[in-house]
Formats: sequence, structure tokens, C-alpha cells
Amino acid sequence: MPLAIAEREAAAHALRVRLFTKKELSRFMRDIKREQIEIAKRLAAMVTVRSDGKIRPVVKYGKREEWVQKAHGFRTKEALKQFVRRARRDRE
Repeated sequence: MPLAIAEREAAAHALRVRLFTKKELSRFMRDIKREQIEIAKRLAAMVTVRSDGKIRPVVKYGKREEWVQKAHGFRTKEALKQFVRRARRDRE
């Protein structure tokens, strides 16, 4: 019987916790979060066609950083920028 996506994620996470060291797991989770933030930024920049036929952005231009920040639980824009900066630096 095939597993649902959530079940696969739970099983994969359990294996990661068991097989990775604490430091490796922390780095892996930080990389995943950074990737999700970058994907959210790209999604926020996309445009959509509304029901009235007008092309509008998914998130208004001035609100994109705030939208990504709130979606990922950062209290300030600076905290989000600092997290991304550190994650990129640590990745190299």
C-alpha cells in the first residue's frame, strides 16, 4: 500500500534523526528551510490571472518580503534576511 506524502515525510524525518548526527540534522533542516524561503520568494513574485481577466501579482510588490517573513514565522524582516544570509554562508 503506497504511503501518503505526510507519511513519507514522517518516515524520512525519523530516519534522518536516527542516522544523522545532531549537527548534520541541524544543517539539513536549516538548508531545507532556506530552500523553502527561496521558493516562497519566487511564488510571491509570480503573477496570476484573476476572474475579471486582469493580470495581478500573487503578492503586491511592496509586501513580498513581509509575506515570506510571516509565512515562515520570523518576527522581523531583518531576522529573515539574517537567517538566509547565515544559511547561504554555512552552505559554502
